[in-house]
Order: sequence, then C-alpha cells, then structure tokens
Amino acid sequence: TNFEPLPVALAVQNLSVALTHVSHNSVMRTIHLSDDHFTKLPRFLSAPGNNGHAFGAIQKAFVDMQVRNKQLATPVSFDGISIAGGIEDTFTNLKLAADNLIQIVDNTRVIYGLELLHSSQAIDLRKLATPDLHLGKATEAMYKAYREKVSFVAQDRPFTPDIQTSTEFIANY
Repeated sequence: TNFEPLPVALAVQNLSVALTHVSHNSVMRTIHLSDDHFTKLPRFLSAPGNNGHAFGAIQKAFVDMQVRNKQLATPVSFDGISIAGGIEDTFTNLKLAADNLIQIVDNTRVIYGLELLHSSQAIDLRKLATPDLHLGKATEAMYKAYREKVSFVAQDRPFTPDIQTSTEFIANY
C-alpha cells in the first residue's frame, strides 16, 4: 500500500504555526513586564539599588528566537523538484517540517524560561511594595520551586546560568 505523507506534513506545519503564535504571546507578555509604563514596576525589572541594565539586554535573545520561530513556521511542503525522471513530482519535505517544529519547540522552551525569569522578578518586586501579596495555589507552588533554582536578581549578573536553569525548569516542571 502507498502511504501519503502530505496530511502528516500539513499537521506538522500547522502545529509549527500554532506554537509560533504561543511563543509570540509569551514574548509580548515578557516585553510588557519590562515596561515600567505598563506595570509601574522599575524599568527592565531592576531591583532597588541596582544601577545596571537588569533584564534590558535579555530582550534581544527572546525576540531573536521569536523571529526565528516565525521563519521556521513558514510552510515548506510546496518546495521541491520533480525527481526520478518525473515520476516523483510531489513532495512534502516532512523531515524539514519536523526539524523546524523541533527547533520551534526548543526555542519556545527558552522563551518560556525567560518569561518565568521575568515574571518571578516582577512578583518579588511587587512583594517589596505589597508584602501581603498572595499568589494562586498553583502559581505559588511553581514560583517557590523556581526560586529554589534561580534567585532574585538584586544586582546585574551574568544571566547565562539563569537562562539555562530556567529552560531546564520549564522542560522538567
């Protein structure tokens, strides 16, 4: 029997597009968290007394991944060249579509890790201003588990270890 891979390729491409929308939303939420006009928190979620750049430079990383996700989500099932003397004149590029989806998943995991880094910092900054701030049960549990791995950013530091730990946390939570 013949197997037609096109429906599988189309499903993979559709999932890539959907996940790219999800990662876009995470990027936009994270950008909003760093916007002092939007949150009334310090710019780039800088802690009191931190005269550095806080999370300002990190925006470049997650925006870059989002731009790559958009590029990777572009359908590839149309691309091909007739081969085998014209006998094989349809194509799906399923392998390429699957590879692109895997990269989108990996990028989105990092993007969500960066959102968690930002949102945890925002929670801590809110708690400084409002000590009786309460989180929802599930949010509190995740926040506490995350804070066991990545600490509050009181002063600028190299963020590479925090980004790696955040990505792993998202992958395993």
